[in-house]
Amino acid sequence: MRVWFTEKGVEDLQLIGEWLLRTKPSKAAAQILRLRRDCERLALFQKMGACLPNGARKVVYGSFVVFFRIKDGSEIQTLLIAPGLTDWRTTLRARL
Repeated sequence: MRVWFTEKGVEDLQLIGEWLLRTKPSKAAAQILRLRRDCERLALFQKMGACLPNGARKVVYGSFVVFFRIKDGSEIQTLLIAPGLTDWRTTLRARL
């Protein structure tokens, strides 16, 4: 199984990276790499995290929350990658 970063998922990582560069410049690159690796690890642990009523799954990595779904049993799609303290519920609803 492979992890596919949707266009919005890629945008999320870019926005998080920009935010980290402003707030924690010395840790930004390492934190983005770790977050991306954590997302890619979902290929090994597809059932990780909480299952939501809409069929998506939610997993927390440090201070970030990642929403994903399994598509056709062969692909994991990132739906939303966001800092946990943001209004991710509204964003997630808009993306589903």
